[in-house]
Amino acid sequence: MCPHYLSIIFFLTFIFNTQTSLCANDIRYINCSLPVYCGDQSIEINYPFWGVNRPDYCGQPGFQIECQEGVPKINMMSNTFRILHINSTTQTLKVARDDFWSTICPAYLFNTPLDFTRFNYAPGQRNLTLYYGCRGSYIVYPDCFVNDTSMDVFYAPQSAPVDPLIVRCSSSVIVPVLETAAQELDQRRNTINVTLDEGFELQWNLGSDQCNTCVNSGGFCGYNSTESLFVCFCRDQPNAIECSSSPGPPAGLSPLLRYYNLTCFLELIHPETRALYYLWHF
Repeated sequence: MCPHYLSIIFFLTFIFNTQTSLCANDIRYINCSLPVYCGDQSIEINYPFWGVNRPDYCGQPGFQIECQEGVPKINMMSNTFRILHINSTTQTLKVARDDFWSTICPAYLFNTPLDFTRFNYAPGQRNLTLYYGCRGSYIVYPDCFVNDTSMDVFYAPQSAPVDPLIVRCSSSVIVPVLETAAQELDQRRNTINVTLDEGFELQWNLGSDQCNTCVNSGGFCGYNSTESLFVCFCRDQPNAIECSSSPGPPAGLSPLLRYYNLTCFLELIHPETRALYYLWHF
C-alpha cells in the first residue's frame, strides 16, 4: 500500500480515537461547567446556584435561578428578587425586590420575606420603612395605586424625628437597602427609587471547603438530591470529594480536532444550552 495512504489511515484513526476520548467527558461535568445564559448576557453563576441551562444537580435546593424577560431572578418565600450581582468568593448575593423595581407602588403590600435557612443579611444593610395610606410632613408621593386603591406614600429619613401621625397610617412595608445608599437618601442626594433599585446583599449559609477542594482538583461542584450529598463532577465520573486528575482538552489541537471536540460538546450539553450556543455563535 502506498505510504501516502498509510499516513492518511493513521491520521484518521488518530482523529477517531481522540474524538472518542474527548466525548468521554461526563455529561454532568460539561453541563455544570457552563455559565447561565439569560437575555443578551452570560452570567458566571456557580454552585450552589442552578437553573435555566444549568440542571438541578449543578446546585442545591433553594438556589434555583430563573430567567424572566432577560433578567436573572430568584424566588424566596413566594417573593421574587432580581439578581444584581453574585460573588462566589465572599458568598454574597446582591438582590432587589422585583415588585419594587423602579416603583414604590407594588400591587400588594408585605414585608420582605427571606429564606433564613439558606441566607442571612450581609453586613452593611439597613431596613427602610415605607408608610402607606397616611399623612405626614416628610417626603410624600401622592396617588400611589396599591391593589387598585389610591393612597399617599412617604418615608421618614433616619435623621428626621418620627412624625406622630405615622401611627395613623394604614400600612407599612420594610425593605432592606444598602447602608451606603440609605445614607445618600438621608442627605437627599438620592431618590427613593434609586435607593431601592440598588438592592441589598445576602450571604448564603453553606461552607465552601468541599467545593473549593473539588474545584482545585479540576472538578465542578454539584449535589445528589437523592442522597442529599455533595458531589464533585469530574471529566470521567462523579466523585465524593475531588477529582483524580485535572480537566482540559489536549494542548495544541488542530482546527479539525477542535471541530470534532465542539461537535461532541454540542451533542452532550443541555439541549437549552445547545440552542443558546447556536443562537449566539452562528
